[in-house]
Amino acid sequence: MLSRDESDPDDLSARLAEEMVRRWSAGERPLAEEFLNQHPALWQQPEAALDLIYEEFCLRQQQGVETDPEEVFRRFPQWRAELEVLLGCHRLLETPEAVSRMPVASESLGEFCLVAELGRGAQGCVFLATQTTLADRLVVLKVTPSDGEEHLSLARLQHTHIVPLYSVQEDPARGLRAVHAVFR
Repeated sequence: MLSRDESDPDDLSARLAEEMVRRWSAGERPLAEEFLNQHPALWQQPEAALDLIYEEFCLRQQQGVETDPEEVFRRFPQWRAELEVLLGCHRLLETPEAVSRMPVASESLGEFCLVAELGRGAQGCVFLATQTTLADRLVVLKVTPSDGEEHLSLARLQHTHIVPLYSVQEDPARGLRAVHAVFR
């Protein structure tokens, strides 16, 4: 029987998925099993459990952590059929932008070392970074998929409230583009 807190498995799995996202954003890497073991009744609620498993799969993919579906099937053999359908749909719906792996703080991107993520939007991420080739000066980088032309529009803008762009750097291997401005 479910406890009062677990009486709505969908609500519980949604709250646990939010906690998982927060913890991954903070640099932790909790697995779905941790949440399922904390709330054992969810093992008997396949839809709620699959929500958590899928959330972890997406977070792993977003952070560039190995996302082999076979590993997921081995971890959750009782739901292999459902997971095959779910992850198959995920693969079909992926856009090229989703396949591009956004870097994370502490990674390098060309001549830049990413220090901290400042923000994230629909088109990419903004990072505080150091430019290693120029005495580790602080810069701001906006990293986006390389298929857009936003950088060309931004380069033409001149306004006192808009930081001017200094360069564009492509990372063809990851399908990313970084536009850079000096940090003030």
